[in-house]
Amino acid sequence: MNRMMRLLMGGVMAVAAVFPALAQGTLSADESLLLEIVQDAFEAVLAEESYHVTGDQRLAQTLTYTREDSDYTLNQSFEQMLEGWIVRQGEAGRAVQITMTASVEYGYAGQTPVQGGQVVEVIVIDDTLYMRVSEVTPPQAGANIPPGWVNLSEEPDAIPGTSLINTDQYSRLLSTYVNYPLTSEAVLAITELAPERVEEVEMRVLEIVFDVPTLLRSGQFDLMLSAFNVEDYGTELDTLLALMGENAAVTMQVWLTPEHTLYRTDSRLSLSAPLEETAPNIEQAAMTQEVTASLVYSDFGQPFDITAPEVGSTD
Repeated sequence: MNRMMRLLMGGVMAVAAVFPALAQGTLSADESLLLEIVQDAFEAVLAEESYHVTGDQRLAQTLTYTREDSDYTLNQSFEQMLEGWIVRQGEAGRAVQITMTASVEYGYAGQTPVQGGQVVEVIVIDDTLYMRVSEVTPPQAGANIPPGWVNLSEEPDAIPGTSLINTDQYSRLLSTYVNYPLTSEAVLAITELAPERVEEVEMRVLEIVFDVPTLLRSGQFDLMLSAFNVEDYGTELDTLLALMGENAAVTMQVWLTPEHTLYRTDSRLSLSAPLEETAPNIEQAAMTQEVTASLVYSDFGQPFDITAPEVGSTD
């Protein structure tokens, strides 16, 4: 699989990792109150019959390494706009329909960067994952991509790059939106920022700083990783996670209406770490990376019908 498809499909998979898991813990009295407000806001969204989400995700990464006495610097960036619906299905499940428009750029220092992009549509319904990829640029990057809808639960390797997905677990992750655990153990601090006026409504803004080592040890994080075939990424995952715990920072800002309804979340992960132990045949290596995601939630309880697509259809 070429680098472009790996980056593009990696971004598609990252869309699952945008919604905190909820649990109880202990903080200071003031922080506990703020955390409870945020927890209640997320729980209210999860209890809704449906809701709409729009947003964007961005990644900027620089890799520097030495191989056979030569130094290299690789810059990679990824940007993705997304829009979709989450609709309750049965007692515990949810159906999901999301469209993602992605662009990617990568290249070594001193060279002309390679650029590409694609549109990816994802539907999860009845525990089945469907995907359709279109508008791939440059055209040769999409040469082996089927033109219509694919049932990835039945054909997990049908689209280049989707072999990175454990389809059963990914469908579960995408439809339940599990990620950062909002617990006192995983939260280093939670503070209230100055309010912001959005569309004539004064929003309450809270900022959460996570304890990254605790975050990485959480059962929710293990569930997220289980959605991906991490052995295909070509790195020593345990070592990489340990380096992340030592060198990463994760924050989230939450916007709430006066009724404490969730309106928006902004998440940021910053990482700067040595990587020699995570990749073979590398003498010296380091990575700096920043990942951001901004999501706006709306149309709570509004009817929206999600149906399984016809496999092979381009309509």
